[in-house]
Amino acid sequence: MSTRSTSTHAEGPAIQSLAKGLRILRLLAQDGDAGFARLQRDSGLSKAALARVLQTLEHEGWISKRMADGHYQLRTGGLPAAPAALAIGQLADLAATPLRELHAQTVWPSDISICTGAHMRILESNRAISPLTINWHVMGMQAPSMLWSAAGRAYLMACPASERGKIFKNLGQSSRREDHAIQDAAWVNALLAQTCAQGYGKRDATYPSPDQVFHGQLGAIAVPIMVGRHALGCLSLVWILSMASEDMIVQRYLALLRKTAASIGTTCEQHGFKRPPWLDPKYRDGFIQAGA
Repeated sequence: MSTRSTSTHAEGPAIQSLAKGLRILRLLAQDGDAGFARLQRDSGLSKAALARVLQTLEHEGWISKRMADGHYQLRTGGLPAAPAALAIGQLADLAATPLRELHAQTVWPSDISICTGAHMRILESNRAISPLTINWHVMGMQAPSMLWSAAGRAYLMACPASERGKIFKNLGQSSRREDHAIQDAAWVNALLAQTCAQGYGKRDATYPSPDQVFHGQLGAIAVPIMVGRHALGCLSLVWILSMASEDMIVQRYLALLRKTAASIGTTCEQHGFKRPPWLDPKYRDGFIQAGA
């Protein structure tokens, strides 16, 4: 009898800890990603208990912590979750180390983004670890425009013509005002020709990007992340226009951006990414549908 009592007493805390961990994993599987405050609210755990659970789950490889905003997300191999959410989490995870290494070589912040079919979506950013205050909270902002942002333009430059046509069809059906420029075919063709000629995407000076306090505050350039003949996403570098010119940024950092993007592309391809997620049937429900 005493043996059974001792065994039950020993297993109790372990079972409770397991239950807490599973509770957090289910929340992340349901929501895709979440910050500490939201996880505490939804789980009902104390701050100390939640911190211990998250530390254990991260150490054991079940979750990862996003650099851009500190949100937690499932890693592949965890509990069942939406395939698109897992793909996005894995891509962000694969990009995190290259972004940290890139930050060590330039003070300017960088973002990783992918195409969703009608706009770009920022997956990860090193802005939070940059000494410069350039809007650290880019996650969850209005998605960067395909036609006006550096990342969108770089993606359109690099993706196959067939994919570009599907994106253009989606833009034509968009209610966002900045997407209406797709109706001006001459302007779009000139934009693509200019972007291809310079070899990188450039944020339009008139674009009211949501990461700026005022228009004309920030500049940005971007290069594609390639897997085979497909553009998987884009790597952007953002700077304060009053502190550096575009020519200066291009001269100092464009080659480094391309090298980092190539490294990210190779790593992603090694982990099974062969085409952009928004066109992959496995992730169809998580993105805007491709134009027919």
